[in-house]
Formats: sequence, C-alpha cells, structure tokens
Amino acid sequence: WKEKRVKYIKKYITDLVVLFPFEISWYHKRNIKVHYFGHPLIDLYRKKTTENNKVCVGLFVGSRKQEINNHMPVIKEVVKLLQQKISNIFFIIGSLKNERLNIAKDLGLKNNYKIIYDSFNAFDESDVAIVASGTATLECAITKTPFVVIYKTSFLSWFITRFFVKIKFASIVNILANKLIVKECLQKECNSKKITNCLLNLINKDNKTLFENFEKVINPLGDGTA
Repeated sequence: WKEKRVKYIKKYITDLVVLFPFEISWYHKRNIKVHYFGHPLIDLYRKKTTENNKVCVGLFVGSRKQEINNHMPVIKEVVKLLQQKISNIFFIIGSLKNERLNIAKDLGLKNNYKIIYDSFNAFDESDVAIVASGTATLECAITKTPFVVIYKTSFLSWFITRFFVKIKFASIVNILANKLIVKECLQKECNSKKITNCLLNLINKDNKTLFENFEKVINPLGDGTA
C-alpha cells in the first residue's frame, strides 16, 4: 500500500525497527537499515486458563466506528443463526473501554454474553471467534483461538484498496503464513450464512492443522523479549 512512501523513509530515517520478519528483506532490498527484535505482542501475552460448559463465541467487530457500523448488521444475523443452532451458546464481546456504543444491545443480546476489554483475555475465553481484519487477528492467533476474518467497507473504498494493494490476503496472519490458514469473509462474502458456516465448521472439528499453522506464524515473532 503506497509503496512510494519508501522514498520519504529513505530521506528522514537512518535506522528502522520493524515488527515482522518479512519486512527485513523488503527494506534491505531498498537499501534501508532495519532492525528486528520480535513482535511486542508476544511479550504482552500471558495465557489465561478458563473452563466452561458452554460454546463461547468471541465477537470482535472492529475498533473504528465505521468498521463497527459496517459489521454490526451482519454479526447480528450471525448471532441469531448461532442461537438457533447451538442451545448452550455464549458470546464474548471484545470491546474498547472508550467505546460508547452499546454493542450487546445492538446485537440483540440479553443475558448470554460478557464484555471483556482486554483482547487477550477475551480470546482466551472464546472457543472460536469472528475477528475484523486488523491487529486483533494476530492477537487471536497468538492465543491459538480458531477464528474467521471479516471485513466490509464501502464499494468505493474496496475498489480503491483492491486497485492499489498487491498482497493476496487481508489478515496479517495469512500474510505471515503466505497462504490461507484462516478463512477470510470479505465484502460480498461477509454475509451471515458464510460466516456462520465457517464458525460451525471450526466448532465441530479438532483444528489440529490450524494450531500447527498458528505455531509456524507465531514462532518467528520472537521469544517474548522484544
């Protein structure tokens, strides 16, 4: 995205600290001095063990107001479909403390939900999750929680993005893996039927291969001393 910005980096930056391993060779090829110490999210995560007899679905609809507005109608329908199919379902809503939107009410939830403001804790309590594309997808992979990626925006924004972006995937997890390891429901495919089917598939299988792929993505991000 906007690759030509590299000329400004060359002009103003003498040393650059990068967050992902693939950035090292990319900047080296452009004669920029880079350092890589690992990703700080690895430092921050401390696994929390939880036990419950419910099927817990994490809902992470996005951090920006526009993202939330675009995703809420779809997720509301997913919630309705899941409640019809799973009797002991419970929802974990990942939220920011400064959000003023009443997400639970907007989703039609009354008592089978919990709002958690720390994303790592929210993922730890989730059996599976719906995650808007962004940093949260990496956090979810670090916790080894099976998830589906969603993203929906205006047609114009989507058209511009597809025109300029050269990479195959939306989620950083798939970008790091250089293959599709988590399903991406984007734009037209960001619909309640597809998302629900993806989640049910994750709930009903052991996900061993997915966990192995998570390991391959997370291990190069450092030992937690970034």
